Parts: sequence; structure tokens; C-alpha cells
Amino acid sequence: MRHVCELQRLRFKTEHLDEGVRLWRELSEILRHKKSCQFQRLYRGQDEQVWLACSEWESLADLGGARRELARSPLYRRLHAMLELSSERAYQPFGPVQSSRGAGTTQALVVVALAQWTDEGEEKIRRLNDLTGHLNHVLMRAVGEPGQVCCLAQFASAEDADGAIVVLAQTPELQPLQPSFELFMSSTGPSA
Repeated sequence: MRHVCELQRLRFKTEHLDEGVRLWRELSEILRHKKSCQFQRLYRGQDEQVWLACSEWESLADLGGARRELARSPLYRRLHAMLELSSERAYQPFGPVQSSRGAGTTQALVVVALAQWTDEGEEKIRRLNDLTGHLNHVLMRAVGEPGQVCCLAQFASAEDADGAIVVLAQTPELQPLQPSFELFMSSTGPSA
């Protein structure tokens, strides 16, 4: 049985931003106490309304069970009423690093979507290791869609992550993978 990561993009309605983030943290604390939840973090996007929830689970079945349990929760329904947009996707890690939970000093996360994955992609993305402030990166395939690959790259600071995006966007050997980049900053508080 392989563990899975879930990325959930949340876009809060402007008038519900603070309350929505508070509710998410409350729900996150409930999930974090589930035996199969290995970690859960919340990252703030460059647009203050956009957030990324990142979690790891022991299995896809465990993640599915947690989702079903949440769907029955009045707290979860209240949270979703405060959202303009929500999308969830489960991924299976592959490559030398299988988890991002050990990078506790992470201040910024770059989500790199790789639209044209190839067998050489893993070697090409290793360019991250040479970048200032790089802590680790995890390659992941979307469950049910193995051609959809993304990389979660963790950095010590937002400045380091910003600089990495500039370098990676100009790295010729990455261009065949058609990368796109999203920057998220660490959120403060108990669920971060």
C-alpha cells in the first residue's frame, strides 16, 4: 500500500476570508488526529484569497474515508459556503523523496505542474537541488492520470522560491516538460 498526497486549492470569498481560514484550521485539527493522516499544512497564495491545503495519507482508501466523513460534517458545509472555488486532487509520490513532511522550516512552496512528462523528467527536475534555499522536492503523479505530474518544491524563504521560479522558467532543459509555477507561502498557526 502506497501513501498519497492531496492538494486542495481553496479560493475564499473576500467577505469570508478570515472566517473561512479559521474554519479550515478547525477541520484540519480534526483530520490531523486521524491515525492515517501523516501531516496537513496550509499555504497562502500570492493572491490572499487563494490557499493550498497539502496533506499526506497512508493510503488512497484512508483519504477517501476522511473525505466522506468530512462531507457529512456541518462545519465542512459551512466552510464550502465560504468558497468561490475548491478543487482537490490526490497524487502518488515517486522518485527518491516520497514525503514533504520532514521539511519543517519550509517558508515557501512552489507547485510545479509538468504538462509533458517524459522519462528524463526526473533527471531534469533535479536542477532544483542546486537552487538557493531549496529544502526538498517531491515528484507526484495524479491518481488515475499518471501523465499528470507535479512537483512540490519547498524553500527556506519566499525570496528563495521566487528566485527559483525565475531560474527554472529560463532553464532550457525543463522547457520540453512545459512547466508552470505557483508560489505559496507558509501559513502561521497550529495547522501550518
